[in-house]
Amino acid sequence: RALVAKKHSTFSAQVANNLLTVLHGYSKTIRLLLVMFLTLTVTTNAWGADVTFATSAYNGKGGASGTGGNATATIDGVTITSTKAYYTSEHIREYSGGTITVSSSSNITKIVFTSTASGTNSNGPSKISINSGGGNYSYSGSKGTWTGTSSTVTFKCNAQFRWTQVVVT
Repeated sequence: RALVAKKHSTFSAQVANNLLTVLHGYSKTIRLLLVMFLTLTVTTNAWGADVTFATSAYNGKGGASGTGGNATATIDGVTITSTKAYYTSEHIREYSGGTITVSSSSNITKIVFTSTASGTNSNGPSKISINSGGGNYSYSGSKGTWTGTSSTVTFKCNAQFRWTQVVVT
């Protein structure tokens, strides 16, 4: 009986050791999978993620009502610079003759402006055009959309343009 108990104890210890070895091997696999997942997640976010600028990004920046001034906002490595900006809590005004430059250290493929007005209405998305950076700009409703591939795109304001949000991809 003592011999059986000793063999049973030895067998249990061997099973426990084998189980720990297997689990340790899986632990390495799980850690490797976790590292691969995190790498993929960071890569996905660094390439192709949307960066959203709301009016609050410009809070306290820009010039006076009627003339505007220089204003810059940076979020996640994307910068928007305006030359004739005026901030209100509802929207950003870019006055006629001003420029809006969107830049990034990596290529931008899409920029969507949400305006306070639609189409060709006063202050709507028809009031800006591409100044430099290539690509195509079009508008529908209150959205003005640029598509292309460039690290810097500059828009010229042909009349006062008011926007509430810019999404950069």
